[in-house]
Amino acid sequence: MKKVFSWILLMFLLASSAQAAVYYDIDDLLRKDSVAMGISYAEINSHPYSRIYISPDFELSGFELGLDINAYIPLGDNKTKESINSVVLRHIGYNYKDKYGFRWGRLSNITLGQGLLVDAFDSGAGGSSEFTNKKAGLLAYATFYDTKLTIMNTNEKVQAARIERPITDLAGKPLFVGATYIKDDGINDDTTGTTIFRDASEAYALDLSYPIKEKAAILYTEYAEIIDQGSGISTGVRGHVLKILDYRAEFRSLNKGFSPSYFNSAYQSTSFAFPEDALQEDTSGFLASTGVEVLGGRARAAAQYETYSDINLFSAAFSWKQFLRTTGVLNITKPFSGNSTNDDRLVAVADIFTTTPGKPYDFMIRYKRVYEHDGSYEQSYSVGVQIKPFNLF
Repeated sequence: MKKVFSWILLMFLLASSAQAAVYYDIDDLLRKDSVAMGISYAEINSHPYSRIYISPDFELSGFELGLDINAYIPLGDNKTKESINSVVLRHIGYNYKDKYGFRWGRLSNITLGQGLLVDAFDSGAGGSSEFTNKKAGLLAYATFYDTKLTIMNTNEKVQAARIERPITDLAGKPLFVGATYIKDDGINDDTTGTTIFRDASEAYALDLSYPIKEKAAILYTEYAEIIDQGSGISTGVRGHVLKILDYRAEFRSLNKGFSPSYFNSAYQSTSFAFPEDALQEDTSGFLASTGVEVLGGRARAAAQYETYSDINLFSAAFSWKQFLRTTGVLNITKPFSGNSTNDDRLVAVADIFTTTPGKPYDFMIRYKRVYEHDGSYEQSYSVGVQIKPFNLF
């Protein structure tokens, strides 16, 4: 298994792999129909189901609303009734010039500050591949007199707040200061058949950032502390150049008991115990990431690598749009563990959407596998047909 995933990671790197913890969402690539209908096969907790659904989407003057209306039917000898929602508020939101707005639904790629504490957090990463209201959250933001306030609250009881504003000019460029606070009531989730557990936690971070050249080169530093556990500090540079290339290079000095980027894309889907999984001693290391976007965004590849003494981490993603009638996203994440002898966890997620021109239906495949410390894994997947109702006639 290690050999296979090492090969996949190498493939991503050779593809000129985006900054921050790497994660792509297929919903960002698909055309939004006003109403989608379909039927799919889903395996949840190793139990088979047929899912029949209608998914309407509405947009009006900056407002967005998306619903899933589901009917789950057990198949074969399966008589189990899972805690799956019949009506799911997939998303609702409003945005005004990126200054004021909110979004309710699955929150993904949420980075608060510079990423040392909250990096690409995903509220819907836990449980099966099916989205439920339990995986949703609220993200709201507003800007007043150059001060931006951001709040987050998920149904899994992860709560965060951030404030950011420019404090002075240096050589004609603004120096920004920010502060982030986040807390979680803990996780105790057995919906996949394997219990995912995390203790309640509370943390904060302070950061400074300075754009040397607009978005092309931004210097930053951040201090983060997980209360009663440990702390760390990072210094680096990141940017976006030539409209296609992202990069990030960062040095980190971390204390015993800390876990860098603790609130990340795998937070809801992997267990973590500070006595065993946090850093066992003070250490330092480097983080590097790079990403490329070509063909007008129709193909993207990204990878991030971290190293601290004998601890090595990575995340990688690849996406394509309308290639051989398919659109797809592949994501692989190796979560942090400060114990190098107990470090075999891995999360792999794939979404593939196949179009059939001239036909009133498309095909979808969604697959998720989570590896634990002992090499065991839990998986869930769905295979289905999405009906295009307006093409039926």
